[in-house]
Amino acid sequence: PSKVELNKALGKLLNTLSSLKEKNPEHAKIPEVTHYVIQIYKKLNQGSKAKDLEKELMTTAPESKWAKFYK
Repeated sequence: PSKVELNKALGKLLNTLSSLKEKNPEHAKIPEVTHYVIQIYKKLNQGSKAKDLEKELMTTAPESKWAKFYK
């Protein structure tokens, strides 16, 4: 995907993530969406943002199937 497409996807994912957190901070989809955001940050060479979200994911959902990618 191009940088433009990645940024577009990132925007949609961040919107989804914030609305899920607003509705229910324990929502089951949050770890999955967080994982996808991390992957896009990595593709866009935004490693520090990716690392911050990895820490958040490991703190909030260490047992999720998405967290295993960052252990």
